[in-house]
Amino acid sequence: AAVYRGGFFFKSKRKGKRKEKRMLQLKKLTVDYREAPLGVENPTPRFGWQAECDAPDARQTAYRICVTGDGWDAPLCWDSGVVEDARSENIRYAGVPLAGATVYRFRIWVQYADGQTAEAESKFETALYDENFTAKWIAQAKPRAGWAPYLRKEFTVTKPVVRARLYLCGLGYGEAWLNG
Repeated sequence: AAVYRGGFFFKSKRKGKRKEKRMLQLKKLTVDYREAPLGVENPTPRFGWQAECDAPDARQTAYRICVTGDGWDAPLCWDSGVVEDARSENIRYAGVPLAGATVYRFRIWVQYADGQTAEAESKFETALYDENFTAKWIAQAKPRAGWAPYLRKEFTVTKPVVRARLYLCGLGYGEAWLNG
C-alpha cells in the first residue's frame, strides 16, 4: 500500500505468508537527543527513536528518515532513502542546509525482520543563526553592579499574528511578559 501524507511518500511491501500482527510503535523521536526541540544549533542534527514491540525477538532491519519544512506543501529537504541498518540513534542529517529560525517536520519509518513497519512524525525548530540576526542588542545605559536591569519595549501589532518567537538572553535573569 502506498501512502502520501504531509510531503512524505512511503511504500510498504509484504511478501509471502502474512504473519500475526504485533504491536509495534515508535516513541521518543529525537533531534540532537531532545524531543521536539526548539533552537537546534547544529547544521547537521542527529536523529534517533525508540521502538516498542510486544515481541521480545523483534529486530529492526531498515529505516527511512524524511525531513520537510513545516506545512503540508513544504518541499522535501532530505530523504535518507531506505537504509538497511539496525541503528536507531545518532543518524546525521544529510540534506540541504537548514535555515535558521525555521520549523521542520520529520517522519521516521522502520521495518522489522518479520516485515512489519511502523512510522511516526515529529518536528524541530532551528536556532536563530548569526546570519539571521538583524535586531539590535538592548542594554541598560549605566549598568549597576549586582542589579538586573529592567528593560521595557512597547509596540503595536498591526497585522494578524500567525506565529511569534521571542529570543531572550538573560543569563538566568530573564523574564518576559506580553500584554502585562
